[in-house]
Amino acid sequence: MPYRKGELTNRQKLRDWPHHVVIPIPPVVGLPHLQDMHRFCKDMDCQTVSVNGRGQGDSAVWCFRSKEDADAFNARFGYPRG
Repeated sequence: MPYRKGELTNRQKLRDWPHHVVIPIPPVVGLPHLQDMHRFCKDMDCQTVSVNGRGQGDSAVWCFRSKEDADAFNARFGYPRG
């Protein structure tokens, strides 16, 4: 992948936004659900990273600077932890 000046790399996002929520992406993504996620995060400091799961399906990693923001996002859109 070519580097473009000023563009954040996935590694930078994962490093500089240390609180992560992984959301599996189903084969058919409901656009309204994705728009809800972006609206929910509009006032938060967050970045997204796409991940190819190599046979386990694709995921999106939502990266937050604040643990509280990550917890709020996970409570709304994530899966319960057991």
